[in-house]
Amino acid sequence: TGANFSGATNLNQAYFYEAILKEADFSNTDLSGVYFDYQDLTGANFSGATNLNQAYFYETILKEADFSNADLSGVHF
Repeated sequence: TGANFSGATNLNQAYFYEAILKEADFSNTDLSGVYFDYQDLTGANFSGATNLNQAYFYETILKEADFSNADLSGVHF
């Protein structure tokens, strides 16, 4: 929990499956094509995420997640 991926530049097509990433920081990160399926992302920070196009959040817990200033175009919830 609390993993820091902030500003990561190469998460394209990453596949997080059944991970517990509570309070993880994905701020200012390119998350195009990333899979966040079946996870607990409670309190995760996606603020300023630069590209969530084709990102997948199926059966994902997003309670209190912060998507402020993130472009949600093309996201699959």
